Amino acid sequence: MAELDEAQLREADGAGDTVAARQLGILLQERGDLDDAEAAYVRAGERGDVTALGKLAILIDIHRDDPEAAEAAYRRADEAGSVDGAGNLGRILKDRGDLLGAEAAFRRCVERGSVRALADYAGLLSQRDDASPEEIGEAVQMLCRVEDRSNGNSDSKPIDVMEAAGPIVVFSGMWERCDANAMEVGVRAADADGSAAGAYHLGVRLRARGDLRESAEASRRAGERGFPMGWVNCSVALSEFGDLDGAESAARRAEQEGEAKGATLLGSFLEQQGDAAGALEALRRADAAGDGNGSFNLGVDLLHQGEAKEAEAAFARAEERGVENAAAARNEVRRKLGWPPAGSVGGA
Repeated sequence: MAELDEAQLREADGAGDTVAARQLGILLQERGDLDDAEAAYVRAGERGDVTALGKLAILIDIHRDDPEAAEAAYRRADEAGSVDGAGNLGRILKDRGDLLGAEAAFRRCVERGSVRALADYAGLLSQRDDASPEEIGEAVQMLCRVEDRSNGNSDSKPIDVMEAAGPIVVFSGMWERCDANAMEVGVRAADADGSAAGAYHLGVRLRARGDLRESAEASRRAGERGFPMGWVNCSVALSEFGDLDGAESAARRAEQEGEAKGATLLGSFLEQQGDAAGALEALRRADAAGDGNGSFNLGVDLLHQGEAKEAEAAFARAEERGVENAAAARNEVRRKLGWPPAGSVGGA
């Protein structure tokens, strides 16, 4: 519907136009005419507008001091198929302690296309002791699809990284809370379905239990599907397996695909081969690209070359990037230079 002014919306609403009633409700709500906005949403809802029912429930929840009416409105919206209805009903039930009801509501919200609700659904599922392997595996596949979409590795509509952040954080925690075998079944199924995230997480799982060759193969699939960290895990797995040429090749591919950790690994491999100059250049690239371990390793190499001031700066960047022991290494260099400890009075 083309944008109409209030008079036109009222005329169309009076003639029974569903969308006009909803748009009139939005206009009136923005203006603060809450009673009239509510009535317009009610009319749109009675004509079958699911979106209007969701907006009606939100209006009641926010602007009316009547929790029971708000819950009833969310239930009506949910029953009509509203994303907002299901999601907000889930929130109410979760706050009340009805976790099974909340989980079911969030699941409906996910099925209607909500990415954010997947964090709530998977989070509650992972805390339920009687969650079946099938339920966990299915949730894992959903989470892999979200991660793929956030990374641009999906034919589905891309989603914002911030929108995907909640589900991805929950996904990470599920490896500690849920049955590992069920999680593996889920990532295997996602991998078999072409998921880059599924292949990557399968590779990490396999490497953790020592299946290095299969880990490298799964990680390679992840990299080829557009998940640069797959090349990193592939490189590490191949190195642990003893295939140093393959490990170096995978590290180079990781760096080419924009993953700074690949340059850090490459620096380590080149140093093992006696190529000190090549190693130093690789670590400089890793540091410049923001990898904390690259910064730390660069500091170590520079210190061995007698470049203490430059090493101190590299350790400082590693510290800023959260690398363990970087602060201690930095202050040791500062001590040798005759400088006060970083952060002290007179220290940088």
